[in-house]
Amino acid sequence: MLIDPEILTQAGGILKWYKKNKRIFLENEMPENYYQIVTGLVKLANVNDRGKEFIQGIFRPGECFGEPPLFLGKEYFASACAMVDCEIYELPRDAFFKILKKHPEIEMMFLKNFANRIYNRSLASRNIISNDPVQRITGFFDQYKQGTNSSTERMKIPFTRQEIANFTGLRVETVIRTLIRMKEENQVEIADRKIYY
Repeated sequence: MLIDPEILTQAGGILKWYKKNKRIFLENEMPENYYQIVTGLVKLANVNDRGKEFIQGIFRPGECFGEPPLFLGKEYFASACAMVDCEIYELPRDAFFKILKKHPEIEMMFLKNFANRIYNRSLASRNIISNDPVQRITGFFDQYKQGTNSSTERMKIPFTRQEIANFTGLRVETVIRTLIRMKEENQVEIADRKIYY
């Protein structure tokens, strides 16, 4: 956790529940709260005028999301949506900044968190510009696996083929064909439509 739940609660943070597919905030809204995930997964995504979704990021328990616009006082660049049922701490903007002033060690954690996101985004961009769909998909899986700190050789990838397509910029048909090829080459296991990488 970036901010201890006790500190969040003392500052006025409220634990809220979001059902799967519930919007947390919308693109172009002004930020009013700090959000920190307790359970669940949240995606930040944009949808173009033809309904094509591009996932900007996926956030897990212990992580926060939507804070760059909060710091800058600018509109959200993407919408946030619960990918599964979630528990999320919400803390008003002013209370969040009071915590940072009172706890410089938390402020330093945010600086490291921003640097880590910029670094990971650069790695993801490198994979997205590749013409090789295997490289795009394995790059996405590697990034997800690294974020979970999983020590298992193969772990379940909790995303649908459509979500993988939305994150990698590939068509869903390409993702399906590529996963079949990756299975044949023993890069992934697929059992009951679940992907293990």
